[in-house]
Amino acid sequence: MRRAWIAGALCLVVVSVGYAFAAKGAEHVLSPEELGQALVRQQEGVDKADSFLLEWEVSPADAPDQPRNRHVVAWRNGDSYYRHERLADGHTNTAAIRNGVTTTLATSTKREPEAHIWPFPYGDVHPLRMAWVFFPVLHHFWNDDMAGAALRQASASRRELLRRVAEAEEGRKLASDQELLAALLRQYGSGSEMYRPQSVTLPEDTHRPAEGNLAFACRLGRRGWFSIVELDARSLWLKRLVTFVNRRDMPDEVAQRFHTEDPIEVAETWELQATYALGWRRIEFSEHRELPLGIVMPTRVDFHSCRPDGEEWTHNVYRVTRVEVNSNLSDEQFEIDFPEGTDVYDGSYDPQGFIAVRYTQDSARTGEEWQKVLAEGMVEVNAELEQRREIDAMLGRPAPELSARAWVKDPAVGLADLKGRYVVLLFSSLGCGPCVREAPGLPRMAERLAQAGGSLVNVFAANDSEDKVRELAEANGLEFPICISTGDGWGDVFAAYHVEYIPKACLIDPEGNFLAQGGSWELCNFVEQIHKLAGEE
Repeated sequence: MRRAWIAGALCLVVVSVGYAFAAKGAEHVLSPEELGQALVRQQEGVDKADSFLLEWEVSPADAPDQPRNRHVVAWRNGDSYYRHERLADGHTNTAAIRNGVTTTLATSTKREPEAHIWPFPYGDVHPLRMAWVFFPVLHHFWNDDMAGAALRQASASRRELLRRVAEAEEGRKLASDQELLAALLRQYGSGSEMYRPQSVTLPEDTHRPAEGNLAFACRLGRRGWFSIVELDARSLWLKRLVTFVNRRDMPDEVAQRFHTEDPIEVAETWELQATYALGWRRIEFSEHRELPLGIVMPTRVDFHSCRPDGEEWTHNVYRVTRVEVNSNLSDEQFEIDFPEGTDVYDGSYDPQGFIAVRYTQDSARTGEEWQKVLAEGMVEVNAELEQRREIDAMLGRPAPELSARAWVKDPAVGLADLKGRYVVLLFSSLGCGPCVREAPGLPRMAERLAQAGGSLVNVFAANDSEDKVRELAEANGLEFPICISTGDGWGDVFAAYHVEYIPKACLIDPEGNFLAQGGSWELCNFVEQIHKLAGEE
């Protein structure tokens, strides 16, 4: 099966040698794959539970009876709940996913409460994300519900982009959204498929496990740093996890390559890790409990943050105070009530949850007063929806031509000159900090697009200085076509492509038709994926 183009679960990558030891009293040689599977079996029951509730406290190691934070997570048949309370100042963050709608609430003694509503399951508040320290193998949040929600909230142009990648993967046309969703789920993987181990060779002298433990390596998906896992040699229970952190001065072009290219060579991963790992975390697991569904859960976790030289920076203790599997959780467990005066950002009126109606929680507000508040808030929402309709109306139609007052790099090119290639149009301005900061990584993007049979064209705002744009291009080695738009302000090309904020990119297909708006690296990755999959047919 070809790789999933969106990162999923924590894939276990284990040492490609076997271990001989007495496992539960029987002498047996376990392969690296079997070690990884043993860890998966300890935790996969969490996903199979009808309901799960977990509460824990976090304390400094030197004051274990003085917790600083208290956490609660719960989930039940697609609904979920999370609450984090800072005991020193009373600050709380609460989130719930109920009937496919996500609600969050932040309270503090220093300001008014603030709430947000999204009309879809928001992966960033999934409880397994919050409880990952106890269940590192289950560090994934993509499931059928979230995949369906992502497809439903996608604009028409984004669905077309997803469809092209899925059709390239499937090698056939997908006639409906239902077929597209099924194809995406096959590509992403779901359930136990997301835990499938992969084997690699662990460099010698990389890690020495504690006495009585067996060590192997793992990493998130097929990208990112390797982590090192230790299991107890007799019980095979999880005992230690060592993870690494990026160096702050890691060059942008290295970071982009390291985190977006797939697959990245194993040897190169270890080389980059040795070069750019700033520090590391050692997480030790103890006081395990055997729960229903075969779950083995540590109820104490010692979390050590260390500097590169091994010096300990912080040491916190996580202690489970309550855990319930398949208990009868009430509806109230998954509901959040807004206190009076809460500032509410309600994105439920926007299918993508991007633009919110803002109001203050006031139970005394009359129905007429509420309609006035809603009408005022819908002005911005309707403007955004109209903007999207205009963008979606461009889908599949010839892309607007590039109207330039100057070409800074290369002779003038028209879209007709680039037919037969995917084209990423990157919209920038010298007055945009993020636009300027991403310039050093653009040669790498242009190179990757060229390798995938695509092209990069950078369009600068009409009010930018030609000389200053040329200076930026020369300073960063930008050798691809760069133009400055005609018109006033940002200019005519920005208006023709409905670009409302920057940096922003648009994608044009090989027939010269508009395909999508999005982030430049995101669209570059789509082009690479389509090219790769088309070449594998």
